[in-house]
Amino acid sequence: MKAASIAPLLGLALLLPAGLLHAIPLPDNSSVADPATAFAITNTGTGGAGKFEINNGANSKDALTAVTNGTGKAGFFQVNNAANNTYALQAQSNGPGIALYGYNTGTGRGGVMEINNAANTNIALYGYTNGLGQAGNFQVNNTSNAKEAMRAVSNGTGTSVYGVMNGKGRAGWFQLNNTTSVSNGVEVNNNGLGWSVFSLNTGVGFNADNHPFGSGAGWFEINQQPSPADALVGRTNGTGYAVKGINTGFKMGLSNVGGSGGGGWFEIQQPQNNGTALVVKTDGTGRGETIDLTNVNASNTALQVSNFGGGPGIVTQVEGTISSAGSFINSNNSNTEPALYAQTNGSDYAGTFIGGGASSNGVYISAPAGNNGLNVVSGVKTGIVPTSSGARALYTEESSELWFTDYGFGQLKNGKAVIPIDPTFAETVNLNEPYHVFLQAYGKAEIYVSRRTQTGFEVRLLHKGDPSVEFSYRLIGKRRGYEQTRLNRVPFADSDPNLLAAKQAMGIHSSEKIAKK
Repeated sequence: MKAASIAPLLGLALLLPAGLLHAIPLPDNSSVADPATAFAITNTGTGGAGKFEINNGANSKDALTAVTNGTGKAGFFQVNNAANNTYALQAQSNGPGIALYGYNTGTGRGGVMEINNAANTNIALYGYTNGLGQAGNFQVNNTSNAKEAMRAVSNGTGTSVYGVMNGKGRAGWFQLNNTTSVSNGVEVNNNGLGWSVFSLNTGVGFNADNHPFGSGAGWFEINQQPSPADALVGRTNGTGYAVKGINTGFKMGLSNVGGSGGGGWFEIQQPQNNGTALVVKTDGTGRGETIDLTNVNASNTALQVSNFGGGPGIVTQVEGTISSAGSFINSNNSNTEPALYAQTNGSDYAGTFIGGGASSNGVYISAPAGNNGLNVVSGVKTGIVPTSSGARALYTEESSELWFTDYGFGQLKNGKAVIPIDPTFAETVNLNEPYHVFLQAYGKAEIYVSRRTQTGFEVRLLHKGDPSVEFSYRLIGKRRGYEQTRLNRVPFADSDPNLLAAKQAMGIHSSEKIAKK
């Protein structure tokens, strides 16, 4: 049947019984030149409007081919019934092939899924599988293509990419399979004011101490043992911190007993690892590390270092020429605690200070006038010197008052000698206060101090003896500014455990009894 005679039949198809449609001979490759639809079937009943089926299992042709050489669409599927909640297009395959395949050999897109209704809250593209494969796969096969395999863009206020896992798998996985690739596995760029990466864990889970993977907000791991790369690098070119750990919550342990979580944790679990758990380095002019305890009600330490090995708990080393290896400062004038507290329960010293260089010194202590510069409880103050029988200790003479001593030599002339006091020494003591002069004659003579002034003292021969005898003297004066200091009370040391043995030997068993005395 020719095209001119088919067109009227098709136009009448809707008015004729359905059986008359079988009068169209097949195959039919007719064409028409008409502005109206070339082929249209409308079903006002409960059946389908059209069906295209191939029953030959060896047939590899398409059941339906839609081709346009114009500027319109090759196919259009539309649901006009607003109450219809089924699909506008359903593609189903019972074989191993693809149910729906979009293929573009031109410069357009392979597929577009779009919702134009601003009030529509449904998903524009939904991939769902009941099998074992992926619900979606986006792949670039062109090795010269530098574009993204998948790009998610949102012009609204929602999330561009959102991964949800209701099972026990991962919510997201990013992998580089090319071993020579130097690109990043995940790269996030943020041109706004928010975080580039924000990881939130709302579960309790296990902490990293009790579970091999933990349930933290983030985990960074390198499985290649020879790799020298860092598991996590934080870098900033701005004025903020490269890495900042903040804990605002409450950590629950396995026994559901709440405890305070830390702001950061650095741990090496391999006993053979001789690396450093935490390295802090700056090439700038600021501090290498600042540790602040800002809670005024806190009674804990700002820094605690525990070492169960044989090395030091803390080592600070300065390579420069003008910096200190360590500085401990109490900047609050109301603080009554020590700036540095060192304690040992072992048999060695609580602190050791060594001047290891040729021009190095030992310990320098500075305190305001009238305050204590050094207190030694129970122990002794010694000077260690070498001898032929080994190093020996020389002990300090203690006094009930603050005295400074000067030694010297003199000689009588005609039974008399006037000894001037060293002007520099005189500036360190108060010579308006009585001072001591002890004499030792080196000959047959009895000598005595006949007069003392602020500038010197006079020595005379007492009776018969050598009028030209040589002698030595020891001058002791009260330290300037400490003239009234004598056996001051030190109440903060009353409870010092190192005084316990001495107090028990004296029959003293409480600080109240000491105070009464």
